[in-house]
Amino acid sequence: MEEPEQTGHGIKSPIKKTSKEITEKYIQEILSQAIKRAIKKKSEVLDNKDLKQLEDKLSKLSDQERLKQFKGSADKITTNILKGHTEDEVLIEKISTDLAKNFAKSPLQQVLEWIKTPINAGTIIAVITAAVIIITSIDVTDPEGSISIDGGGVFSSSAQVTLLVTYDDSGSGVDMVRFSNDGVWDEEQWEPRVTSKSWTLPGGDGPKTVYYQVRDRAGLVSPTYSDSITLDTTDPTGDININNVDIYTLSREVTLTLSYHDGGSGVERVRYSNDGVWDTESWEEPSNSRSWTLPEGEGPMTVFYQVMDRVDRISNIYSDEIILDTTDPTGDININNLDTYTLSREVTLTLSYQDAGSGVRHVRYSNDGIWDTEFWEEPENSRSWTLLGGEGPNIVYYQVRDQVNRISSIYSDEIILDTQKPTGSISIVDTTSFPMVTLSLTYNDFGSGIDRVRYSNDGTWDTEPWLLPVQNRSWTFPSSEGKKTVYYQIRDKAGRISITYSDFMALR
Repeated sequence: MEEPEQTGHGIKSPIKKTSKEITEKYIQEILSQAIKRAIKKKSEVLDNKDLKQLEDKLSKLSDQERLKQFKGSADKITTNILKGHTEDEVLIEKISTDLAKNFAKSPLQQVLEWIKTPINAGTIIAVITAAVIIITSIDVTDPEGSISIDGGGVFSSSAQVTLLVTYDDSGSGVDMVRFSNDGVWDEEQWEPRVTSKSWTLPGGDGPKTVYYQVRDRAGLVSPTYSDSITLDTTDPTGDININNVDIYTLSREVTLTLSYHDGGSGVERVRYSNDGVWDTESWEEPSNSRSWTLPEGEGPMTVFYQVMDRVDRISNIYSDEIILDTTDPTGDININNLDTYTLSREVTLTLSYQDAGSGVRHVRYSNDGIWDTEFWEEPENSRSWTLLGGEGPNIVYYQVRDQVNRISSIYSDEIILDTQKPTGSISIVDTTSFPMVTLSLTYNDFGSGIDRVRYSNDGTWDTEPWLLPVQNRSWTFPSSEGKKTVYYQIRDKAGRISITYSDFMALR
């Protein structure tokens, strides 16, 4: 055991050590409410006898005993105060009252200065009372603070944010602060206090919380403060389809089916365009369905769509295409390259077909223009066809159908069918003016009709001209004697030439 110290100077070291240990190990164990109550009391000033007793008691104790003795005394004082006993309360209050006028500096600094002064009875009491003052002035109130992320922003488009923090402690003062992304204070290090700090939020979009604590110089730690922000580092997404993914539409008025999603801040607005150039298109509230008017024109039409989230991130451009077809298809037909006549029922049709909207799908043909049994077939530019009518005009009818089943007007062309040679007859009816006679003529053609006729005295058709048909005609035979014959042919408008007809007369 340590020997009692007899001189004032000999007790300086244990007093210093005892004071230090008391300060470091036991101050926080004293109940703050009891101390606060004690220092509000008023009592008489300690007399010299009291001081002497305290000096003698302390001088006879070892360091360990001094520490233990003071600890027990402090506990006793606290217990008595809580029970309403004021004996020890008077002691504490009197010491603190007598010394209060000398404590312009902090208690800790005052203790250090006292320890440096020569030891005497007054110093011993001063050290003890300083410890009591430290106890009574201990910081028992937690520090306070606050935190905001990006100035209180609701959303962030970057994981890099700025924390704005406050801290305050009316007791010992703020010492350190610490931050956390999970609120679990396991590996987070205390660091010097700051009012602004760059911080990295954890990965993944969505709500993020940063936690914050303040520690004061007495080691008290504030409650956990926090602020939340929604992280949004990815663009929103969406989709669009027109008329439930139909390929064609007969009207400019269509319905858009839409989707939009954002896993971060959420979708704020959407916009639409007929040309994909975002110049005058306004942002509007998102919806799952929207009426839309396609632009003028026929054929493929595209509607473009974009989504914007609450941090102004804009999605890719989504689009859907539909083929607008508001007009009937068109076409044309001609028979045998617009010939007027044909000598055969087998003809060739030259065809055209157009549709600026959905495009041509099928065509059909008819010999009578009645669409009852005619089949739709693949379109062609040229097609063989058989005329079914009799001699004379024959018509072929033609229609075009597009991909949306719009049917064109009826197109047609006519050709005159002439499959038979013309017919006729010739008779010599008046010979009174021989060698000039009168011929009686007939001519018929049920196809193209009669075009010309010709005559001959020898039946050789070499230089005989084609003449307009007549029913009676003067004709002159050669003046020689003998049998006289006149020959006759008919040509129709299709170029068919009849057989050679003839009549004769005998001179006696």
